[in-house]
Amino acid sequence: MAKITDRSTSKSSLKLLDRLAYVLDDVIRIPGTNIRIGLDPLLGLLPIAGDTLTLIISSYMLIVAAKNGASAKVLTQMAGNVLVDYVGGSIPVVGDIFDVAYRSNRRNYDLLKDYIDVHPEEQRRTKRGIILLAVGLIAGLAFVLVAVIWLVYSLLQAVLS
Repeated sequence: MAKITDRSTSKSSLKLLDRLAYVLDDVIRIPGTNIRIGLDPLLGLLPIAGDTLTLIISSYMLIVAAKNGASAKVLTQMAGNVLVDYVGGSIPVVGDIFDVAYRSNRRNYDLLKDYIDVHPEEQRRTKRGIILLAVGLIAGLAFVLVAVIWLVYSLLQAVLS
């Protein structure tokens, strides 16, 4: 496995991911409060499509982290945060409040930054980690889609009976 030696790549990637986390989780301050929200909870207002869109955007953060040598452990933690956000955010009404409170993108940025700060020369690329990450995201997405289809089917049966 190759070491990442170009620190400028890591720094510019971190700056990009910090900005992405800011836009998704913190860009708007609710007047009269210290509560900040971003596009993640706003897009989450659109059933299924909004949360799926933020899942895709958040997955980009994982790809950048993997390309910059994040360990399999860090990538797994980041993927877990994305899936928790997706599943939690998919719950009608409660999910939007969850998105405001959980801030998975900020969590993922902090995880990656802490890893790079502690292990600047030990960053590794791992194909196995990236493959596991992709499989985990696809499995999580499939689970949520099956759950939504089952819920809609159950509701239609109840209404039509």
